[in-house]
Amino acid sequence: MIIVISLLGFCKKQTVPDYTNIQLWATGSDIRIRSAPSVNSKVLGVIKKGYKVNLLEKGEKKEVIEGKEGSWHKISFEGSDFKEIIGFVFSAYFVSDEEGPQVLKKKLVSLKRVTQKKQ
Repeated sequence: MIIVISLLGFCKKQTVPDYTNIQLWATGSDIRIRSAPSVNSKVLGVIKKGYKVNLLEKGEKKEVIEGKEGSWHKISFEGSDFKEIIGFVFSAYFVSDEEGPQVLKKKLVSLKRVTQKKQ
């Protein structure tokens, strides 16, 4: 008699998040793309406000940089020379694809009001 023991009940299924087709909008100016998740790592490129990046991996560890809370996300970005840059950005300077247009529009309206008051 052969006894077969199923290990399925003992194994936890680990799911890997699927970030395919998730894009983030840059809300800060001159955001640095870094080679590693640290402000001390090499700068690979710079992203201007309003540009989109592709999310590859979402960072889990929260930290505060310049008074803003966020985590380091691994992203890909196609620069003005059409070369893809893969690196890390601090999430506090990005919003989701759904929020992007509204957030950027609000900042633009606020900037116009300040400019009009100065004239």
